Amino acid sequence: MKRAFLTIAIIGVLVAAAFAFGGWGGGGKGMRGGMKGEMGGFDKIEKIADEIGLTDNQLDEIKKIQLTGEKKLIDLRAEVQKSQIDLRVLMEDMNAKSSDIEMAYKNLQSNKDALRLEQVRTMLQIRDVLSPNQRAKAKEVMQEKRQERREQMKEHRIQKGQNFQHRRGMMGRGGMGMVPGMGMPPMSEGDND
Repeated sequence: MKRAFLTIAIIGVLVAAAFAFGGWGGGGKGMRGGMKGEMGGFDKIEKIADEIGLTDNQLDEIKKIQLTGEKKLIDLRAEVQKSQIDLRVLMEDMNAKSSDIEMAYKNLQSNKDALRLEQVRTMLQIRDVLSPNQRAKAKEVMQEKRQERREQMKEHRIQKGQNFQHRRGMMGRGGMGMVPGMGMPPMSEGDND
C-alpha cells in the first residue's frame, strides 16, 4: 500500500514537473520555433545586414552556419520528442519502476540541454563572424527593433481595450445590453409595493 502511494506521488510530481517545463509535446518555450528567439537575435542578422555593414562573404558564412545548425537541431529535437514519448509511456504504466521513470526524466532533460547547447553554439559561431563594431551595431539595432515591437504591442493592447470598452458601453452596464424586445417592461404603480 505504501509503495503504491509512493509511486503515485512520484508520478504526480513528475507529471507536474513535465508540464511546468513545457509539457509532453511542445518541449517548452522556444523549442518548436527552432533557433528563432533562442539565438539572441543572431538568427535574424540577415534582416539588418545593410544596417550593420555585413559583407557578402560574412552573409554566406552565416548562412552556412545556420544551415549546419538547423540540421543538427532537427536531430536533437527528434531526440527530445522520443524521450518525451518514452517518459510518457512509463508514466502511464502503473507497473513501471520509479527508477525507470526517473531515468527517463533525466534522459529527457539531458536531451533538452543538448538542444539548447547546440542553439548557443550556433549563435556563438554567428557572433564570431561579426567584427566587434558590427556586434555593437547589431545589438543597438536589435534593441531599437525590440522597443518598436513593444510600443506596437502596447498600442495594440490600448486600442483593443478601447474597442472592448466601446462595445461594453453599447451593451449596457451588466454586459447584457438592450436587445430590442428584451428590455424590462416599465414598472406600473402596483409594482412599487
